[in-house]
Amino acid sequence: PVVVAPTGQEPGELFVLLAGSAEIVRGGETISAGAGEFFGELALLDGGPRTATITMTSDGRVLTMSGQEFRSLLQDVPKIAMFFGSAIFNAPFHTATLSSSAAG
Repeated sequence: PVVVAPTGQEPGELFVLLAGSAEIVRGGETISAGAGEFFGELALLDGGPRTATITMTSDGRVLTMSGQEFRSLLQDVPKIAMFFGSAIFNAPFHTATLSSSAAG
């Protein structure tokens, strides 16, 4: 298995799982993630180290967006900023999925 983002790593990118599956482990809890789900935004927003380890559990494709690109997107597209804010606020462990409604 390929570790995409280990716990404690300094933030650098936002990851969007385009294909395949991943496992998210945080504080002893494990959840599965599939295509369309994203991770890494919390560390980018709060500047702290990553709070979960993300490991690919199958072959897949992951889109990465630098912290600078992510912050620019949030400033340029308020609807995206609201989406990420809502996803972080509402998800107990963060398993939000990107949808066309967020980008539109």
